[in-house]
Amino acid sequence: MALNKELVAKIDAYLAEHKDDIVKDLMDLARIPSIRTEGTEGAPYGQECLNALNAASDLFKKNGFKSAVYGGRYGVAECGEGEKSIGIFGHCDVVPVSEGWVVTEPFEPVVKDGILVGRGVCDNKAGVIASLYIPIMFRDLGIKLNSKLVCYMGGAEETGMDDLDCFNKEQPMPDLNFVPDGTFPVSYGEKGICRFWTEAPKPLEKIVEFSGGNAFNIVLDDVLVKFVDDEELFNEVSAKAAGRSEFKIEKCDGDFTLRARGSSKHAAEPEGSVNATWLVTNLLKDIKALPESDREVISYAEYILDGSYGVHLNIADNDPVFTKLTCVNGMVALNEGKMRLSYDIRYGTATDGKKMVETLEKTLGENGWKFELHELDDGFLLERENNKFLDKIVEIYRELSGDDKAEPFLMSGGTYSRRLKNSYSIGDNVRYGRTKLDLPAGHGRAHQCDECICIKTYLEAMKILALNIIECDKLL
Repeated sequence: MALNKELVAKIDAYLAEHKDDIVKDLMDLARIPSIRTEGTEGAPYGQECLNALNAASDLFKKNGFKSAVYGGRYGVAECGEGEKSIGIFGHCDVVPVSEGWVVTEPFEPVVKDGILVGRGVCDNKAGVIASLYIPIMFRDLGIKLNSKLVCYMGGAEETGMDDLDCFNKEQPMPDLNFVPDGTFPVSYGEKGICRFWTEAPKPLEKIVEFSGGNAFNIVLDDVLVKFVDDEELFNEVSAKAAGRSEFKIEKCDGDFTLRARGSSKHAAEPEGSVNATWLVTNLLKDIKALPESDREVISYAEYILDGSYGVHLNIADNDPVFTKLTCVNGMVALNEGKMRLSYDIRYGTATDGKKMVETLEKTLGENGWKFELHELDDGFLLERENNKFLDKIVEIYRELSGDDKAEPFLMSGGTYSRRLKNSYSIGDNVRYGRTKLDLPAGHGRAHQCDECICIKTYLEAMKILALNIIECDKLL
C-alpha cells in the first residue's frame, strides 16, 4: 500500500508542534502513584488509582470531550460520532516499585537526553495520553472518521483486569479495538495467565521474617530474611555469603538480617532475570546451624524456585504456537511462620489451564505444601490468515518503518486485548530510531527500575496508531 504522504507529514508536524504538551501531560499523570491498594467506597482500587482515573478523565473534559469515571474502576471518553466505534484501551494503574532507581525517584518523572523516566511512563500511561492526543489531532487537522472513538482508561489492568470485566458488563463493546500496550507491528494472540500462592507445611523456627515483592508479575529482585539471635548461625551464614555482592548481612540487637538482590524482569519474559528468593534459599538450604525442619522447607522452596519454566512443578510445556511456558516467583512472605511463595505462569492456548492447576495442586500437595489459586485466565489466538485488520496494520508498519519483513507475533504478556473482541495490541514506542540511557542491567523496561520511554519513538508510535485508526476505519 502507499500511505498518503501529505497526511503523514501533517501528523508528524502536529506531533512535533505539540510534543511539549504531550510530555507534560504524561509527566503529570506519571506523578500519581497509582499502585493498587486496599479499596474503599468509591475507590475500589485505592485512592491513588482513582486519582489517576480522575486526572486522565479530566484531561479529556478539558479538551472538549465527553468523559466520565464509572464506579471508580474505569473511565471512558467519547470522541466524534458514528454508528460504529473504535476503542483505544490504556490503563492508569502501575505495578509497585522496588529500591534501586538511579535516574530519579519512581514518581518524580524527569526527561534526560530525550528519554522520559518514571514509573508508568511506558506501561501504560503513555497509552492513555496517546488516546487523548489522537482525537485532539484528528479534530485539529480536520481528519474525519466514519466511526466514533471510545477511549478507555483502566484502573486495574495490572491486578486482574476486573475493571475491564465491569466495562464489558456496563458498556457496549467497540467494533474494533487497539491496545497500545504491547510491541510493534501487532500481536494477534496472548498466552494464558495463572497466578497462585503456595504455603509450606510447617513454620520456620529460626527465621522470623522472610519478605519481598509486591506483585505477581515482576520477578522478585529484593528479599529480606531476619534470623533469631544465634551466633553459630550468624557465623555460618556470614561465611557462606562472604565475597558475594548479591548478599548483604547486618547484625542488630537480638537478631541479624540477610538481604539478597537479584535482577527483575516482567514475569512474561523472565529470561535473564535472577530471582532473589531462589538466591536466598540456595544459600541457606545447607546451613547446618538451621534446624532440620527449616532446611527441609528451604530446600523444597529452592527446588521449585529453580528455573523459570515450571520443570520442578511438573508443568513444563512447549506450546506448538506460543513456545515455552514460563513460571516465576514475584512475592515471598511468612504466614504464622510458614513460608508463602507467589507464582505467575504464562501458558499457550494448547495447554488446558484447569488440568495444569490440578497438576500443581497434586505436585505441591504430595510435598505437604498448600495451593491457593489466585487467577486463571486463558489466552487467545486470532485468525492469522485472511484477517483484513491484521494485514492492514502490518502494511502500515512496514511502510513507515522500512522493515518489509515485519510480521505479526504472539505475546507472553497479558493486555486488555484478551478481554476484548476484534482487538489488536501494538506498541507505545517503536524500536527504530530509539535512543537509550546508560542504565544498569535490569533497569529501563516496563516493571523495572528506571522505567523509561524515548520521546521521539513514542511520538512515532502515536503516528502509527493514528494511521491504523484512519485506515482500519475504512474497513469497518
